[in-house]
Amino acid sequence: MDVQSEKLYLIEQLAKLEDVQLIQKIKELLESSNPGYHPDGSEISRSELLSRAEHANKQIESGQTKTIDRLRGEVKDW
Repeated sequence: MDVQSEKLYLIEQLAKLEDVQLIQKIKELLESSNPGYHPDGSEISRSELLSRAEHANKQIESGQTKTIDRLRGEVKDW
């Protein structure tokens, strides 16, 4: 199976599609797919990714971050 050909076929079919409910289902399916992987190769779920992003935003808001200059200073001591 040629992935590029399959993608082009799907694009053509979606362009012809008039059923809004089916389009929404396809959109939901694409949005629920796994967006990434952990360093060990296991998949990261969409909900886990969103949870990690929310946690990171809270850390930024509460000042639990390091400036790039501070990090560079710490790296020199490694």
